[in-house]
Amino acid sequence: MSKEKKSNLTIKIFSLVIAIILWSYVMSEVNPKITKEFRNIDVVFSNMEDLERSGIELMSPKEVKINVKVEGRRSEVLKLRDTDIIAKVDLSGYSEGTKKVPIYIDVPSKVDLVDYTPKEISFRFERIVSKEQQVVLTTIGKLEPGYSLGDGEIKPQSVILKGPKSWVNSVREVVAVVDITGKTKDINATVPIKLLDDDGNDVGRVEKEPNVVDVFIPMYRSRKIPIDIQLDGSIPTEYENPTLTVSPKAVDVKGNDAILNTLSSIKTKPISVYKLVGSGSVETELLLPEGIELVDPNQK
Repeated sequence: MSKEKKSNLTIKIFSLVIAIILWSYVMSEVNPKITKEFRNIDVVFSNMEDLERSGIELMSPKEVKINVKVEGRRSEVLKLRDTDIIAKVDLSGYSEGTKKVPIYIDVPSKVDLVDYTPKEISFRFERIVSKEQQVVLTTIGKLEPGYSLGDGEIKPQSVILKGPKSWVNSVREVVAVVDITGKTKDINATVPIKLLDDDGNDVGRVEKEPNVVDVFIPMYRSRKIPIDIQLDGSIPTEYENPTLTVSPKAVDVKGNDAILNTLSSIKTKPISVYKLVGSGSVETELLLPEGIELVDPNQK
């Protein structure tokens, strides 16, 4: 090989070495390694369907965010986006209770994961339960004067509640609410049911089957009818001009219109004169005709 060719080869090799050195310098100095922290990265919850199949509900937290620190060449790190960082937790296989679940991080291959916080999250899991509960009929509003309600009927009389144990157990009352404002005829309605807690607040997120019930409430005309006292025996002669009074003097009754229209008074059950004389006053019951009821059944 001639000296000229050897000289050219030497120059080429030397130039290549210089180029490599310059490239390394540029890459290290112009495009150096940097570290960057990405904050509030959303954590993906995987295998939620496994919880559902196991009859377990995730109660809290419903979302998790973490901070992730990565390192890499400046050009690679600067073009990195939050969505390029994958943070996830695997929720399969967990049972009821509070459990610590590790977080796994995936970053693009051209950067390195330096650190992330937190590295695990405490999740609270609850068992899904169901129970049957009676439906209570509740009315709101005010009837027109001269009308009153009969005993209401609900079909079905109970519903099945289903959900996380603490939610289901917080249901104090299942109610069907009917507005009676201005009603003068029998009420036939399909109404949604409400779930109420101890404070009367709605309990949401608990499944109920069915969601509605059929309600029938008979409507009656009502009248105030005076009370007629019946005595059992004669008042002793030593009582001159005795005065008998009854309290209340009249009661509100409801029932069939045809019967109501024939009533001029409601008789008491016969009152023993000797018992009345001995005590001065007695409590008695009324003889209500068939088909007639007190508007207030607790009235004495």
